[in-house]
Amino acid sequence: MPKADPMPILRALVRLLEREAVLVRRADFAALAAVVPEKEGLMGKLAAADPPPPEALEGLRVKAGRNQSLMAAALRGVRSARKRFEMLRSAQTSLTTYDHLGRKCDISMEGSSHEHRA
Repeated sequence: MPKADPMPILRALVRLLEREAVLVRRADFAALAAVVPEKEGLMGKLAAADPPPPEALEGLRVKAGRNQSLMAAALRGVRSARKRFEMLRSAQTSLTTYDHLGRKCDISMEGSSHEHRA
């Protein structure tokens, strides 16, 4: 019994990868999470279909690699932003100084009643 034609599945995967790239660029992580089951379903269909031509798979590989790079960059950006927020939050609650021997000293700013003037 012949298997399914892989080309419509490959075209659907290409469209999905293009949509995924747009979602990563927009940082639409909720919509991006919804892409995963759709991608898994298409990959399952592709595995059950006739083997696609190698040149068709190469285009898919290039798009998937591009998306992987975009996601890695987005992850670095999210981690960097999180680190910066943690630094800002820490700076609001404590001050790090060093004593005359070079030992690190943290001074709590909580409960401080200093006045800010312009």
